[in-house]
Amino acid sequence: FSSTGGTSLVELPANQYVCYMDKFEWMMDDEKISLYNTLSVDTLKIGQLSYSELIDADLRGSEFISMHPKQDSLEFFSLKALYDLKENILYAGDVKLIKVADAAVFPVDGKVTIRKNAQMEPLVNAVIIADTIRKSHVIYDATVTIQSRKNYRASGKYDYTDELGNVNQILFDNISTDSS
Repeated sequence: FSSTGGTSLVELPANQYVCYMDKFEWMMDDEKISLYNTLSVDTLKIGQLSYSELIDADLRGSEFISMHPKQDSLEFFSLKALYDLKENILYAGDVKLIKVADAAVFPVDGKVTIRKNAQMEPLVNAVIIADTIRKSHVIYDATVTIQSRKNYRASGKYDYTDELGNVNQILFDNISTDSS
């Protein structure tokens, strides 16, 4: 079924998330609902943007927003998702980035899973760019646990280039935000 007046607010109370979608496919036998937003943006253009360009892109109209009081309105952009009614699990697809504190986290596979009580599954093989203004640090092969809009924990690899131009890979076991 489709919304007749643009996108509709969809509430997922078990997951403590809301989103805006315009098309829905209810698979009654499987107890699942596919959610789509076909009205927001030119998906072809988004797919061609670099990480740096995605940070500055205006991705609005198809946000998934956490309503959990401790997540400070954590949000991400996704044009499609699958909701498992039996397990109360949200599987968002084609997620380009999640802004957390002064960093941008890029799920390489574009998948984000939200369980009950707004618990986001850790992202594996993600890319982190910090900070989002200078975009000077790229951490890759990262495992990222996003806790709120201002807080995450991660581990990953960073390529450090010394004054002679030699590149050294550094493994960071503990990447996180601080109070500032």
